[in-house]
Amino acid sequence: VALSDLPLAPRNPLPYRQQMKAIRMFHTGLETLRDAGGPATRLKLAPKWLMPQVVVATSPQGAHDILG
Repeated sequence: VALSDLPLAPRNPLPYRQQMKAIRMFHTGLETLRDAGGPATRLKLAPKWLMPQVVVATSPQGAHDILG
């Protein structure tokens, strides 16, 4: 199976400012992202040419979903 054929992780539904605020709060930020987007969530923080999208796994099940 080609990597391009696999589905993307769901994008986090939080607004951009709330995503940035969650990233800056190391002790509770991942919980905020998990509550909004689930155990595996995708963040788009900047344009593609500046920074790639980031997938965050916040549980063993989320990591299993990402790694297959």
